[in-house]
Amino acid sequence: ETFVVVFLDARMRVIATEELFAGTLQQTSVYPREVVKRALHHNAGGVIFGHPHPSGQCEPSRADEFLTQTLKSALSLVDVRVLDHMVVAPTTATIINLDEFRRHSVATACAAQALARATAPALANNAFVAGLLHDLGLIVQWRLRPAGLTEWRRRAMAPDRDQHQPAGGGDLESRCTGTTHAYCARVLLTAWNLPPSLVEAVAGHDRPDGAPTTADPLAMLVAAGDMLAADAGHALATEPVGYDRELRLSEFWSRHEELRIEVTAMLPDAVTRLCAVFGA
Repeated sequence: ETFVVVFLDARMRVIATEELFAGTLQQTSVYPREVVKRALHHNAGGVIFGHPHPSGQCEPSRADEFLTQTLKSALSLVDVRVLDHMVVAPTTATIINLDEFRRHSVATACAAQALARATAPALANNAFVAGLLHDLGLIVQWRLRPAGLTEWRRRAMAPDRDQHQPAGGGDLESRCTGTTHAYCARVLLTAWNLPPSLVEAVAGHDRPDGAPTTADPLAMLVAAGDMLAADAGHALATEPVGYDRELRLSEFWSRHEELRIEVTAMLPDAVTRLCAVFGA
């Protein structure tokens, strides 16, 4: 096992990534004093921890939970936040079909851009990029929390689930995976230094209502593009979507129903052409 620390600045951008400790196949020793020293060395505002479970068990052990609390306590004394402690385990489960994921991303990007050209032309280019990246957090969950992702999908798609209750972007996803794909995307895209408007659109597309404030128009376009991708046959099976998304976008569609039909009709050809360019 190894223990890796990602050091972040005050704006949660990555400063450095270091493998601080290494051990045997089954365990490694972690010393909070050394973690604090490295955090101070980097003048870090936050950290993310990660270590593998070669056994394949991706859920944190009691020892992992105790270590996380010990490190949180030590780092809080120097005003360093612990954002997450990720357990990585090998898996043979095929939770995400990557070809399906690529096509869904391209379809969402095309739809979001087409909607933007008709309703907010200045956002067209950003809508395309945000559409491509909107579900990137699912890949992070797939690699780090495969069991939780599987459980979220199973529970969200259960026949007895109340379809009027949110399937994504909320409590159910958090309970099953320990986080949300929106949060994972926010951390990753912030680390890549993407423009804040893109980061917020990707992170907010699953809750584009933006309550109690006015909706982010770019997030709304991405969420609408996501729906149209599904309508055109490019849904992402891994991401449960329920009645709540249709409800949250009802006002947008009430103003653009003809546009919805038009964009849905053009998507299959647009996706085929772009996938040929991307080799997807």
